[in-house]
Amino acid sequence: MTLTHPLAAEGPIARTAPTLAFAAALGAAVTVAAAAPPGLALAGLAGALFVAAAGVAFAAYACRERRHVKRVTCWDVAGALTFIGICAAALVEPEQLAGLVEAAPARRH
Repeated sequence: MTLTHPLAAEGPIARTAPTLAFAAALGAAVTVAAAAPPGLALAGLAGALFVAAAGVAFAAYACRERRHVKRVTCWDVAGALTFIGICAAALVEPEQLAGLVEAAPARRH
């Protein structure tokens, strides 16, 4: 039985997948933030959280995970990652992003 099988959403994978997805997404986001320049760590964290949320939501959609159940689902994890990403993006100062745009190499057309 594959993960895309409708009955797979009721097994042990469905109970552990949200926890693993949340841990993996936060680990990847923190790694991106740690690798970013000091002034852009928060912006990198916000961007990585949005990408991780999209990935978890796509996985939940592809696995046909049910949304209205009495346990934490991958849909819940995607929503939590999006909310944390919005909070991180709200803390980014405009001067930090201006420095990123100025540091980007100019394109010649």
